[in-house]
Amino acid sequence: MNKETKRPAVIAFIPARGGSKRIPGKNLKDLGGKPLLRYAVDAALDSGVFDEVIVSSDDASVASLVEGWADVTFHRRDPALADDFSRVPEVVHAFLCNLPESARPEVIGVLLPPCPFRTGTHVREAYEKYRGENDGGFLVSVTKYEFPPQFALRWTDDTNRGLEMVSPEVYRTTTRSQSVEPLWHPNGAMYFCSVDAFLETASFFSDPLTGYEMRPEDSLDLDWPHQFEMAEILIKQRNS
Repeated sequence: MNKETKRPAVIAFIPARGGSKRIPGKNLKDLGGKPLLRYAVDAALDSGVFDEVIVSSDDASVASLVEGWADVTFHRRDPALADDFSRVPEVVHAFLCNLPESARPEVIGVLLPPCPFRTGTHVREAYEKYRGENDGGFLVSVTKYEFPPQFALRWTDDTNRGLEMVSPEVYRTTTRSQSVEPLWHPNGAMYFCSVDAFLETASFFSDPLTGYEMRPEDSLDLDWPHQFEMAEILIKQRNS
């Protein structure tokens, strides 16, 4: 991280691990004419929220790309925090703990690269909601479940023959989706939190917690090849 004479108030932290198995090289893969990673960077910069935008990676190819971007700071991630079991909160926690206390920001916003339809407007609105309603706490971007998770089923064994209801009490009452409580899930687009609060909990999901709702069409999280193909179609439609 670049040394600053003034402590940054708000930073964006974009984790970009190099070891994607489902979509190899995902963060550098071209989407609509630019690397997937750049969508997160552009959303952070376009929001006007951050004093510094940091991309963290263990990948030499990511480092080479990012070090050519004058508007971004590259952070070299510890390889011990770059395997398939490493969690983003662990990476963020290690990054903050390794900063001198005088250089730690007041607020950190974490933007995950696989969400290309999150825009600078989304980021700015989420930050404004955080500041206005939950300053000092935690905010996570969320999307409404398209189908109620209360109706989840699971296989009873490894043969995939028998099914059981996860919440049989719901089925005893209704099978009508409109009759159950609407629920939301994190969509991975962004997290905002107080750095002091985060360092105490090492989690983005601590009290007090609030959310910023995004539309399903803006919340596509590219985890599988078919989702990347869907994103390519949507990008073309939006640019036409």
